[in-house]
Amino acid sequence: MSEWIINCPKCSCEMRYRSLDGYNYAKKHNVSCVSCRRSPKEKIRSCPLCGDAMVYRSETGLAYANRKNLICVKCRERIRDEKKKVVHKRSCPVCGKEITYAAKFYRDDAERAGRKCHSCSAKESSNREDVKKRLSECAKLNIGSRNPFWGKTHSKETIEKIKNRDKSFFKTKEYKEKRSKRYSGSGNNMFGKSLYDVWLSKYGKEEADRRLAEFGEKSRRRNRGSGNPMFGKRGVPKKPYSRDGAYSWSGWYKEYHFRSLLELSFFILVLEPHDCTWKSAERKKYWVRYIDKEGVECWHYADFVVNDEYIVEIKPWKLLHDIDNILKRLAMEEFCWENGFKYRVFDVKTISFEKFKELCENGSVSLDKNGMRKLEKLKAGCTKRQIRCFDREVQYA
Repeated sequence: MSEWIINCPKCSCEMRYRSLDGYNYAKKHNVSCVSCRRSPKEKIRSCPLCGDAMVYRSETGLAYANRKNLICVKCRERIRDEKKKVVHKRSCPVCGKEITYAAKFYRDDAERAGRKCHSCSAKESSNREDVKKRLSECAKLNIGSRNPFWGKTHSKETIEKIKNRDKSFFKTKEYKEKRSKRYSGSGNNMFGKSLYDVWLSKYGKEEADRRLAEFGEKSRRRNRGSGNPMFGKRGVPKKPYSRDGAYSWSGWYKEYHFRSLLELSFFILVLEPHDCTWKSAERKKYWVRYIDKEGVECWHYADFVVNDEYIVEIKPWKLLHDIDNILKRLAMEEFCWENGFKYRVFDVKTISFEKFKELCENGSVSLDKNGMRKLEKLKAGCTKRQIRCFDREVQYA
């Protein structure tokens, strides 16, 4: 069916005619649409803020707008947007944290009720016994296959998003100070407790002892050989043994460092009388890898390189047949055979206490702080038992 279309001269809406005569009549007489013909004559007033024209179709609407002093739509939207930008604030009565509100009414209502911030409210509720019990029961229900994430994995996009998350905040000084203040001292859950104390209260003495022994053994195995963070690295020389024994002394004899009286005695009684030249064998090029009795890969280094021909190790005779020392010796013998050295193991008697004291007094031997402190004690009142302990054969490995 054919239609003829013409626009209303007032509102510009489309008017459709099914006959050509009607179309020609409307075009000739400038006929308006039905809505415009039915509406009364429009009434106009100006917006009190911006002055734009506001059109009303009835006298009642115009009278109401004048009585209420209404503004136009644009001004209402502008005022609404400005109100959204206004932030109403108050401080938390507990922690003093600033809280923001979208409307003044909500801010005043929270002020009257004395409401706390979300953090303080969560802490208060989470410390209640009934809440703790309820959370514990809910956590138990989500174990294993009852966990909503059971059998699922994160997508590659999620993993990348987690990896690329901005973590710079965790390195800021403010964050570190906040964490330190929160978890230091009595704020730490393990404050005044040890792992053994937790096991003791939870499982009893027998099970706690078993777990402690198992934990110690695992730690020892984990940190041996290649599992040690210092594996293959040269660190600070070990501190001497703190007990008042003959093998707890270390220092320097002339320009050579010694870690025990057995090494010092080897300098004085063996190397110097034969006019030998020596240097430390603890340099990395003399290190040797070996597998210990527990199957762990470890490093071993001897004590001295003498005359650039012999690699020498100082070892008490009673310790030569220890399984670990045998494995070390076999690895070192193979290294010497491949690199053109000769491997020797020596055991010597230690020098006497009087000889040692004389070397310290004339400046030939300079002890470290621990050795000097102990030497002063021995000078102050050295018993015969301590001298016998000093002069006995050194147990050093």
